Amino acid sequence: MSETVLQEGSVGDLPLIDILLLVCGSAVPVYVELSRGHTMRRFHFRDGQLAAFTTNNPKEGFTEFLVRKKKLQRPVADSMLQVAESEGITVAQAVLRDEALPTSELVGLLGSWASLLLVQAFSWTEGSYRVLIEGVDSTPPEPLMEVSLPVVLAQGVWKRMPVDEVRRFVAAYLDFRAEPVAELPFALDEFRMSPQRMELWTGLQTANTVREAIDAVSLDEEDALRLVFLLQRTGMIDLVPADGPRASAAPADPFEDEDLFGFDLDSFDMDIEEQDPSVSEASSSTEPVAPSPSEPVAPPPDPDTPAPPVSIGRRDLGVDLSSINFRGGASHE
Repeated sequence: MSETVLQEGSVGDLPLIDILLLVCGSAVPVYVELSRGHTMRRFHFRDGQLAAFTTNNPKEGFTEFLVRKKKLQRPVADSMLQVAESEGITVAQAVLRDEALPTSELVGLLGSWASLLLVQAFSWTEGSYRVLIEGVDSTPPEPLMEVSLPVVLAQGVWKRMPVDEVRRFVAAYLDFRAEPVAELPFALDEFRMSPQRMELWTGLQTANTVREAIDAVSLDEEDALRLVFLLQRTGMIDLVPADGPRASAAPADPFEDEDLFGFDLDSFDMDIEEQDPSVSEASSSTEPVAPSPSEPVAPPPDPDTPAPPVSIGRRDLGVDLSSINFRGGASHE
């Protein structure tokens, strides 16, 4: 099967959130492949949604997830895995056929499993990524449902992305002004923001600078920086030089915090650093390493500079491509 590589590089080349936003705007089915050590995860996107997920690491596979969630006993899970391997079907298909779990519960668990591992990938500082077009003759892997991409993006930024990386990206914009966009790319309530974070969202609509808005709210600095990063990266606000007239502010739409997967992500950790010895080999491998947070902060892009060409077809998500310096990738067969 031929495949076309649209973009590839170190996981430190771009924040994962930028890659995911561009991929979910693709006009054709694509997937993001993340590799670290001997582990490879693939997240498939179709029509702007996370549609499927696979991993080659058995310690983070679906049966392991079901056992850790206490949905299946170990002997039953092992039996489902053996059936799937011997008959050439997926674990979910084996579980569904044997009625080991109700269909509705299985669908939710598939989404939770993939979402958990996608959120965890925000913490990766070693490894590589590729963005590829799915081959026309490819068989879609496990179908997923009930995956909210905005919630996953928010959880990834808050729970897994190193704060030094967030600070490095936001520092150049602290004395810029946040402008509301004409049309929000996501519904505000999809981010599940707390009242305190909503306070900063509201303040950004009226403050003279991002720094002024942060200083005026009760959020700690780390939390505030993460919110500004998330809002700017997802295109919910534009950051512009702090001069000139201000556009009219978008109305606030508060929404209480809500648990993402029905369990505490921090207490349910399948991070393979502690489980897969191969990951420790990555530090001595040839895989590129993310740049040090101590590197100088690049100046903000010239607003008059046109965005670079992007090889992925995309709908308008409000993302300023010039601000994330997305580079067009080469195609290979």
